[in-house]
Amino acid sequence: MTTREGDLAPSLISRPLQHCPSCGSTQLEPVAEALVDELHFLCRTCNRCWDVAFGSVHRVAPSSCLGCPELGPCESASIFDFGGSNTVAS
Repeated sequence: MTTREGDLAPSLISRPLQHCPSCGSTQLEPVAEALVDELHFLCRTCNRCWDVAFGSVHRVAPSSCLGCPELGPCESASIFDFGGSNTVAS
C-alpha cells in the first residue's frame, strides 16, 4: 500500500503532542531555541511552551529559553505557572 506524502497523518515523532496539556488546544507550533539547539512546542491558545522528551511532557520556564523567538508570549503566561517574572537576565 502506498500513500502520497501529503496524505500522511502526523506521527508521534513529527508531532509528539496532539493537544496542549494545560488548555487542551490543538494549536501547537514547534519553536526552535537557536542558541541551545532545542525544540519545544508553543500553544498559541494559552502561550505555554512544552518540552517533550523520553515519553514525558514538561512546562518550559522562559528563563531557560536562550535565543527563543517566542519569548514574549511565553513570559506572559509564565506568571500564572511559575509566579513572578521569569525573564532571562541580560
